Amino acid sequence: MLLNGTCPDGFDAEDRNVGRQLKSLSRTAPIALRMASELLDGAVETGGDLNAGLALELSSLEDIFSTADALEGLSALIEGRRPSYTNS
Repeated sequence: MLLNGTCPDGFDAEDRNVGRQLKSLSRTAPIALRMASELLDGAVETGGDLNAGLALELSSLEDIFSTADALEGLSALIEGRRPSYTNS
């Protein structure tokens, strides 16, 4: 649900902390949120095996950092501006 910008079931969209977190996530690159979601799903599938979870994360780093949005995010940080993500 977070990936489509809606408040998950069981949380109050009017709660300040929930609203703040949703606002923070809305500024994150959509591709990064999708990849993080996939990593979380994969971590659950490891059954709590720390080494398997770390291996999964390490194997995804090249995919994550080779995106145009990763470069845009780093460039924006260095230049002191908000990033303009293209979901690529």
